[in-house]
Order: sequence, then C-alpha cells, then structure tokens
Amino acid sequence: MENTKVNPCKPDCPLRSATCHAECEAYQLYRERRLQEYEQRAARRAVQDAEAVRGEKIRRDVRERGLDGTRRRR
Repeated sequence: MENTKVNPCKPDCPLRSATCHAECEAYQLYRERRLQEYEQRAARRAVQDAEAVRGEKIRRDVRERGLDGTRRRR
C-alpha cells in the first residue's frame, strides 16, 4: 500500500515552480487522496458523535425512569 501521507513535492524537483501545486500531476493525485481521507474521517466522526449522543440520551432516560421505563419512587 502506498503511503499517502508523504507529500510528493521535493525541494530539488526539476519541475518546481511558483505554481507547482496547481500544475503538478503528482501533487494533484496526492491532494485528491488526502481529501478522500479527510471525508472518510469526517464521516466516521459523525457516526461516532451520533452514537455518543444516543448513548447519553439512553443513560439520561435510565436515570430518570429506571431500566423498566417506570418512574422511580423518591
């Protein structure tokens, strides 16, 4: 598996110019892979956040109503 974390732009690149990132095909492929990775992380984080909120709601309901769903005596 290719390591996507390594930027393909090297300081001694013969094709290096002021507009290198706009024109370089290697960098464009690298950036595309990184954007896909960012999107996947965001999707995973959204699922985890939703599960955390759901868990908090369940725990709150159990504290308020007990495990069987009836109100607790005070």
